[in-house]
Amino acid sequence: MKLFIGIVSILLTFLIFNLSAKDKSISKVLKTTKSEQRVALVIGNNNYYKGLSSLKNPVNDASDMNKTLQSCGFDVIYATNVTEQEFKNKIKEFNDRLEKGGVGLLFFAGHGVEVNKKNYLIPTDAQLKKERDIKYEAISLDDIMMDMKESGNRLNIIILDACRANPFLVSRGEYGGLAKVTPAKGMFVSFATEAGKIAKDNKNGENGLFTKNLIKYMKKPWKLQKIFQEVRTEVYEESHERQRPIVFDKTVNGDFYFTPNVPPRADESCPIKYKFGTAYEHGNYFKVAEDLIKINDDFCLRFDNIQTHGSWDNCKRVSSGELDIGITQMDVLQIKKPKDIAILAQLYYEELHIIVRKESNISGFSQLKDRRISSGEIDSGSYVSGSYLYEWYFKEKMKNPSYTKLTTAIDELKEGKIDAIISVVGSPANALNARDMSNLKLVPFDIDLKGELKDKYKESSIDYDWTEKEVRTLSTITLLVSKETPKTRSHRLKEFIKNLNSTYRVKLREKLNRDELNAPLPKWREERIKTKLPNGLKWHSSS
Repeated sequence: MKLFIGIVSILLTFLIFNLSAKDKSISKVLKTTKSEQRVALVIGNNNYYKGLSSLKNPVNDASDMNKTLQSCGFDVIYATNVTEQEFKNKIKEFNDRLEKGGVGLLFFAGHGVEVNKKNYLIPTDAQLKKERDIKYEAISLDDIMMDMKESGNRLNIIILDACRANPFLVSRGEYGGLAKVTPAKGMFVSFATEAGKIAKDNKNGENGLFTKNLIKYMKKPWKLQKIFQEVRTEVYEESHERQRPIVFDKTVNGDFYFTPNVPPRADESCPIKYKFGTAYEHGNYFKVAEDLIKINDDFCLRFDNIQTHGSWDNCKRVSSGELDIGITQMDVLQIKKPKDIAILAQLYYEELHIIVRKESNISGFSQLKDRRISSGEIDSGSYVSGSYLYEWYFKEKMKNPSYTKLTTAIDELKEGKIDAIISVVGSPANALNARDMSNLKLVPFDIDLKGELKDKYKESSIDYDWTEKEVRTLSTITLLVSKETPKTRSHRLKEFIKNLNSTYRVKLREKLNRDELNAPLPKWREERIKTKLPNGLKWHSSS
């Protein structure tokens, strides 16, 4: 028995003193969460005095928020359908509990309005006969923010699902909402929708759209800012772009997690390195891949950004298992029909560029027969598209084509070694904007879009500073593809793709400003394309 106890003691001592760095960081995160004073005031008002419409969701919102905050370690002061005096009493109790260095949070769901650029939260017994009654009958948000600032908290959070119609503006045919705020240092403020807009009750659910999504994401071990980014996107899309939450962020003192961000154990962290096939280093695909990784940096995914020859090369390597993910063109998939390829996400449009010298008598695609043409590197998207279009129209293969990168082809065109370039690239293209194009010109795809071409392309146009006018052309969609394998279906990659598909449009605007965005592709930034796939193409199970 003594021997057994002795062995157990030795093992325990070994375990205690051999905690990995990851285990210590877990302990540190949990300890911070438990020791940090967290106090919340949660109020939801449904039943208002005559003159203000009753609401459906706020009490449910407050009830569910109360439970969620308690599970996140908050000491919650909770009340519903409060009068003015009850509201003030709860605010006083809240302020008395706030401690220096802690976290304070106010959540209010109900009627909230702006009058003279100041925001007010309305208690249930407010009697608002005239606009000036607001300051006597309602609760000033500015006063609450000032009290929270003076508490000395390291972080104060204000969440308002209260951007309702101003009854005085409605009578004048306007609606209102809340005004923008300027938070103090260390304060984070979020409204259910943009300043000056209103958030309607969610008649088809128990919670408002904003609160419903917020509660869902508060349970994830994510930073405060990431949670609200996700909420913003979910609400924006679920409301069919009618409601878009807004954030005013002045946080400075460290990160905050509602749910502790417990790092994965060493043996679980970033278990797979994914090989991401792009193209040559200075091309758009390579830069796009860097941006995709940057906006999805919370999934502990490791990527090798592999240089390839482009779209068709990526497909072949993905199909063989050499690459895990690749960027390619939709028309390449339709033309080449690679096996076992599925689509993870649609990215942006790429346009067909036909470039000739300025003095050339070539005025369109229809005059390229028997010309010396460069259509990209072998196995690139331009190579596949250019060869296909040439053979489709002229019923024969190109004669003596030059298979070079676009940058090299531009030099060859200027030197007279070739007569034309066929290139499929997102407009505006880096390779073109970075070169002297004064002696070159774009010519149109001057053939009617019919037959099998209509299944592969759409009519488009391109325009550069060095072109005299917009030029008619074709475009195809750029895709992120993978192979259906157990490795590709890992949980983290599924989360990566889900995040990419659900937040793509908004996230690129918010996280990557124009200076940070590597690939100058405005169409990629401004729209997420989600179309019905042509026959023979399929979505990946992670999408």
